[in-house]
Amino acid sequence: CQSCKPFFYRNPLADIRAKTACIPCDCDPAGSSDGGVCDSHTDTTLGMIAGQCRCKENVKGVRCDSCKEGFYSLSRNDPLGCQACRCDPRGIITDSSPCDQIRGDCYCKRFVTGQYCDQCLPEDWGLRYDK
Repeated sequence: CQSCKPFFYRNPLADIRAKTACIPCDCDPAGSSDGGVCDSHTDTTLGMIAGQCRCKENVKGVRCDSCKEGFYSLSRNDPLGCQACRCDPRGIITDSSPCDQIRGDCYCKRFVTGQYCDQCLPEDWGLRYDK
C-alpha cells in the first residue's frame, strides 16, 4: 500500500495516506511507451522522475504528444509512435522539418513538386542539394 497504481505517480509533497498522494499521469497514450504509464516515483539511480512520461522512439514532448523532426502521423498503433518523412532531400527546404508532422506533406523548394518533392516543375531541371 506504499505505491501508486499504474497510470498514477507519487506526489512527494503529500502524505501516503492523503487523497492527493497519487496523481494521474498526463502522458499522451499514442506517443508514450506502455500506453501512457509515467514514472511512478523518483529514483535518480534508475533515471526515474515521478510523473515523467516515457516517449516512443520517434516521439517528443513532455507529454509525448508530438513527432520528432523528420517524422509525422502520431499513432497509438505505431510501435515507434510516428512514421519517417519520405521526402527527397534534394527537393525540400532545409531550414525546417522536412514534412508536416500531421499529414507528412513534404515542404518543397521553389520550382520543385511531387508528393515527396522529387520532381522539377515543367520547364525546370537539375534537382540538387542546395537552397
